[in-house]
Amino acid sequence: RRALLGSPDWLKSRKTLCHVTLDIGGLIEDAPIYCYKVDFANRWPGGGVLNYGCVQEEILFMIYPELLLSIMFCEALNDNEAILIEGAERFSKYKGYSSEFEYDGDYQEQGEIKNGILESKFIVIDALNFNHPQQNGLNNQWGLQSLWRETNKAFIGFSFVPSANETEKQKAQRKWQNEKDNKGKKEQQQKQIEMNSKDQGIRLEQKVRDDSDQVRSGVLATGHWGCGAFNGDSFLKFIIQWIAASEAGVTEMRYSCMNNKGFILFQ
Repeated sequence: RRALLGSPDWLKSRKTLCHVTLDIGGLIEDAPIYCYKVDFANRWPGGGVLNYGCVQEEILFMIYPELLLSIMFCEALNDNEAILIEGAERFSKYKGYSSEFEYDGDYQEQGEIKNGILESKFIVIDALNFNHPQQNGLNNQWGLQSLWRETNKAFIGFSFVPSANETEKQKAQRKWQNEKDNKGKKEQQQKQIEMNSKDQGIRLEQKVRDDSDQVRSGVLATGHWGCGAFNGDSFLKFIIQWIAASEAGVTEMRYSCMNNKGFILFQ
């Protein structure tokens, strides 16, 4: 859990907007495992997963069942807070959405384990609910108070993503750790290749990813945050998240458009 104690000066920011990739038909959970995936959360993490809910957050919690632990250990989010959950494994495929959701077979996770933890990462941030404005007292999502709240909320969440604005000391430390991890990883994979080739007569093709790649480590996967049951405007939320990601130093924002025709034209 991370709390924002002081808001960036949004009106004076001179940060360059980060690179954006529009994924027209893709889903956030199908983005590469190294991406920091955004959970469109309820104020109480998990939302309605244990009763009637079956939209983005609830679906994530069902196909990544280890996320359910956050329901027991995470208190409700305040307006200036975000949560990062690491290491959850995906077990299921699915099809449909909401009342049409159904299990569609087992899923084989392809992620790597680093320091005993699967490299998956989920950023938990809750949007304002404009479908029931009486709950938050803000009935205009275009008003300044709403804009500041949503931009700050996205910013504190996206600050979990390794920043492109790291200091040279931080970059050197990260590079050293990545080189150390990669060396051990390559040795382990080579032993596995030799073992499989000898015992089973199978020649495995292995591809070792270079974790020192800064582009790879600073990628955010998000989409129409708060635009379903919470009635947010998808284009406004895209701009808000783009600004917040850029301010946080995110290298690339992969945006899942869910076949929104407006975004197809925008591309």
